[in-house]
Amino acid sequence: RIVDTECHKEFDFVYFAKEIEKAADWAIEAFAKVCFSYPDATLNVVGAYGLNYKSKLDIRIEELGIRNNVVFSGALPTHEDVMKQIRKSRFALLPLKIDVNSSTVREAMANGLPVISTITPATPEINSKRQSILISEKGDFNGMAENMKKLLSSEVLSNTLRCNAFETVKELFD
Repeated sequence: RIVDTECHKEFDFVYFAKEIEKAADWAIEAFAKVCFSYPDATLNVVGAYGLNYKSKLDIRIEELGIRNNVVFSGALPTHEDVMKQIRKSRFALLPLKIDVNSSTVREAMANGLPVISTITPATPEINSKRQSILISEKGDFNGMAENMKKLLSSEVLSNTLRCNAFETVKELFD
């Protein structure tokens, strides 16, 4: 379902997954590079996690000096709660390590969030008719960071991706 209503934005970026162990570490690495240019940027991480994994992320976040920039929301009670939470962010940072395609990419697009992701066998197809998401190579944190900076610095690009994503969601996923 497409949700085209604006709401108050509390965060710049959101990474979300049922289990954040999928790729939250990649999102954090790329996000940290953005913080050099945008020291007040924020990342909301939404989804379940084990304590060992969260501890490793906390250590890395501290090493990167971005403790005040990253907020963990944890697992939320319902899918609708997750959708409400992601809409509090301006953009979705959704790198894919293993997934060919991910429902999170589709959900972010349908909720009006411009998406930064990684190249898989399926993600280029999303851009086949029009640019709907920004993608970079897997593990290319610099490339992801550059795409994030493009969105932070260009409202025109952000709005273009948002509008294109709505059209693409209707065509590919409705």
